[in-house]
Amino acid sequence: MLWLAAATAAAGEAGRVVILDVPGAQPSAAEVALLLGGMLKDMGVDAETLAVIELPRDRAEWIAAAHTAAAAEPGTLALYGYECRERACRLAVADPRSDTFAVIPLEARRTGPTEVTDDIPAVLAEAAEQALTGSLLPELTRIAERGDPLPPRPCPEPKASPPGKDGGNAKGDWRPWLKIEGGYQGDDSYPDGRPENGARLGVSIMPAPFLGPTFGVGWLGIDEVELSRGRLISHRLTVDLALRVILPVGPAAVSIAPVSRLDVVFSKSDPSGPAPALHDENPELHVGGAIMWHLPFPLGLEGQVGMSVLATVLGKGYDVGGIEAVPESMVRFAWSVGIAWGALAIKNDK
Repeated sequence: MLWLAAATAAAGEAGRVVILDVPGAQPSAAEVALLLGGMLKDMGVDAETLAVIELPRDRAEWIAAAHTAAAAEPGTLALYGYECRERACRLAVADPRSDTFAVIPLEARRTGPTEVTDDIPAVLAEAAEQALTGSLLPELTRIAERGDPLPPRPCPEPKASPPGKDGGNAKGDWRPWLKIEGGYQGDDSYPDGRPENGARLGVSIMPAPFLGPTFGVGWLGIDEVELSRGRLISHRLTVDLALRVILPVGPAAVSIAPVSRLDVVFSKSDPSGPAPALHDENPELHVGGAIMWHLPFPLGLEGQVGMSVLATVLGKGYDVGGIEAVPESMVRFAWSVGIAWGALAIKNDK
């Protein structure tokens, strides 16, 4: 992108053309200055280049820049700029004497997104020369009433960003819609008080920024109880459902949720002596509530730390040879730590 400042002289005065040179601009300021200087040579107007960092962005900035150029050098009568995008260019014109500003569309051929044909500098230089010497300059006031400043530089549409980059909540333009969770969970029952722990995988969706239905499956490891009449070996597979209500807390979030968990308990009762081992599978149902912290991590990840209290609705005790090994639980205290990844995000509703 390149912006061009041009100055012409009134009759009998010296003048100059100043081309603001932006790094990496195509075509370059030197190309346009060379062509425009040749066109204005008979008028006694010189072409110059000047490196700049920031460019005028709206009408007020263009008019102010035109006044600055006129104050810095006598004979500076107008400020010009152009922008080329694909097959079209736009020429901006600002007159410090009448405080007018206009944008003029131009057609120019391009052979690719970066490669520019030689006719583009000529088209821009000729348009700038005509704006100075033709009938366009006196009409700037009328044109400015309909003309708008050059539009902002195009920015690529933001990609769907997972949680973590904007705090994992609905503060950004994009919010996570689907999360994949993985981590470790633990469980301690009452009145038995035997801790169990193992891995968990889960999936959470967010139909609204504050709501997150969650489904998870896990395993609570192998538990072994030794008794005088034998031993009991058991392990639990867990399936949990929760409806999280998510509340932002700064860049992080906290969620509270009703939870139901179905455990499938696989047990093996192995009595001492010649009696055969007994295998059994039993379902257990627990319901309660959970609270979880959601912490934003780099790379679109989210740390999760949660705990829950679950009352046993459907449970069972386990024995070996007629001796109780594991009593039926009344309450289970569970915890979890893990990482979530926003696999899919959607744009927030305005």
